[in-house]
Amino acid sequence: MRQLAIIIILLVVGAAVGFGIGWLAAKPKINDARSQAEELRVQLQTLENQSQEKLRASADEIARLRAELMRTRNDLTKANTDLAKVRSELAQAKTVLEQTIAPSSASAAQTPSKSTESTRPGAADAASPAVPSSVSSQGSVATREYVIKEGDSFWKIAASQLGSGARYKEIIELNPHISPDKPLVIGTKIRIPAK
Repeated sequence: MRQLAIIIILLVVGAAVGFGIGWLAAKPKINDARSQAEELRVQLQTLENQSQEKLRASADEIARLRAELMRTRNDLTKANTDLAKVRSELAQAKTVLEQTIAPSSASAAQTPSKSTESTRPGAADAASPAVPSSVSSQGSVATREYVIKEGDSFWKIAASQLGSGARYKEIIELNPHISPDKPLVIGTKIRIPAK
């Protein structure tokens, strides 16, 4: 029995010594593991701080972009308003211009037709009986022939051939067979003053 107690004591002492030796052998590894864990914790904290800084920078950039988008929307709205205003002013100016041109065109169209009628044979005789019927306005003016082209009008022909669009009345007087109220027919030969 005494021997059994000694064996047990020896086993306990051996186990304690073994545990102590094992602990001493493992202590550097434990310390290394603790150091690595501390380094990992520091790295994790650094990464977390960097992530938070990036998130703040991203939030600031998003706020800046939103403000810029709002400014751009306001500018676009203002531009659309200005465009609508300009279109309205343009429409008003067009209406005024049409109203201004329409009466002057109508009076210009009426004036040539009167002079055309007065130069027709018979009409000239009735208007001025002192002029013999054998004498016409064509006989007193040197003329030349002109062929009507696409886009021509009495005014354009007078401007290009005679130097002034206002001389269109002379062309109308020389060509009583053509109505100034109707479009000119391409290819038609007319008489115009020599210059």
